[in-house]
Amino acid sequence: MSEQKFPCSLQACPRCHELFKCGAANIGVCQCNTISLSKEQLTFINQQYDTCLCINCLQVLQYDYEQQTALIIK
Repeated sequence: MSEQKFPCSLQACPRCHELFKCGAANIGVCQCNTISLSKEQLTFINQQYDTCLCINCLQVLQYDYEQQTALIIK
């Protein structure tokens, strides 16, 4: 049986307050590793939050950024 060197920690998402497993100590197993965010999207998120978010909130904020950008372009 192999032991994980850097286990995920249980945290409350600062946006939705739901508990999620944060894998910041081992990004290879982190949920956020499944979403591709542009530099601009990361900046948008980092301006609002200074800690890890759950995958659902990352997806919502990615969508929000795209919607705001689309409104500016129109």
